[in-house]
Amino acid sequence: MGVKAVLLSGDREEAVAPIAKAVGIEIEFTKASLTPHQKSGFISNIQALGHHIAMVGDGINDAPALAVADVGIALSNATQENAASDAAGI
Repeated sequence: MGVKAVLLSGDREEAVAPIAKAVGIEIEFTKASLTPHQKSGFISNIQALGHHIAMVGDGINDAPALAVADVGIALSNATQENAASDAAGI
């Protein structure tokens, strides 16, 4: 189908690597310790190669990446709205 999962996170590598492994994302497609700007830049670079991006995020640090993605999906709890849900299309 041509779908590839990439994990972009602001968290440390020690926290991100076990999660990536648990959900089947290869280590070369796991990027840790990223700033919000680095996340959105990564997405923009992939889009420039002709790829379409769906981004799932849950916090204010994900808002720039959600906004630049072709499809932005914000996860939030039922009691609060956040910048991620403001920036996402879904």
